Amino acid sequence: MTEDPMRLSDRLAIQDLMTLYAMAVDGRDWRLYRSVFTPDAVIDYSDAGGFARDVDTTLEWLPDSLSHYAGLQHNMTSHIAEVDGDEAHSCTYFLAFHTIASEGRETLLTMGGHYRDSLTRTPDGWRISHRVLRGVWIDGPFRNPPAWYGTNQHHVPSVKD
Repeated sequence: MTEDPMRLSDRLAIQDLMTLYAMAVDGRDWRLYRSVFTPDAVIDYSDAGGFARDVDTTLEWLPDSLSHYAGLQHNMTSHIAEVDGDEAHSCTYFLAFHTIASEGRETLLTMGGHYRDSLTRTPDGWRISHRVLRGVWIDGPFRNPPAWYGTNQHHVPSVKD
């Protein structure tokens, strides 16, 4: 079975966008972060102690929310995307490592889960129009553990909701 080269190109561009997102968060590069989303994007970080809001409101909250971490590293692992013309849906697994520096030592906090995204092709390339973070597990001293922490309410990944 041969896959359409354009579809492969789209899938690779979407995968690169996921990497840019991780680099933006880890580098605290909020201009780069903004660039991976459409202007009207909705981002749902409820599972990580955040909320579902537009990208501009998220950018008012996110830098401060991450400011107490000495280091961040988001690894985007397994990825699948379904492209349909100028729209796409994807599911990307992540492992997120956060370090908290205190009293001369660092404490590691980790989280695993996946992002479910709706994407739109724009003149500047693919952009995320709707993102939902779904946590599967966490380990470490979270300030405000999510509601699902310690329950069996783990999310089953899918490309579309």
